[in-house]
Amino acid sequence: MGRPLDILLADSAVRRGDAQDGSTGLIIVVGDAAHLSVLKQHFPEQTSVFFAEFSDLSREILRAISPEVVVGPLFCDGFDCFDLARLLTESEFSGAFRVFGECLPRPQIVSREIKQSFPSLDAAVVSYDPPSCEPTEPQVLH
Repeated sequence: MGRPLDILLADSAVRRGDAQDGSTGLIIVVGDAAHLSVLKQHFPEQTSVFFAEFSDLSREILRAISPEVVVGPLFCDGFDCFDLARLLTESEFSGAFRVFGECLPRPQIVSREIKQSFPSLDAAVVSYDPPSCEPTEPQVLH
């Protein structure tokens, strides 16, 4: 069985890729590419994964490329998941938005806050556990 991040991201891409609507499986990972490049191993092989800085995104770009999934950190230098959620909502994004963070004891609290603030987004928060973290309870994210 894969790690929760593997499962959630793969499920998001597969669900959208099977849609018979010309979906491409394009995934945009927003944030520092050097830090986030380790995430690429968690995506299905058939997807196209691109890294982008938050400052490089705009409503026009998001509408033009129409990604299936946008993945971003809970917070980092320069922006947080609420900034990204706001941009996605303003761009009328209809794909899956996945937020990740290290060692979150209760990611469902953040998920609930995002969904309350941005109800049109298909959003979920994933906590991943690097070796230095204490184990957390398994989470159902769908």
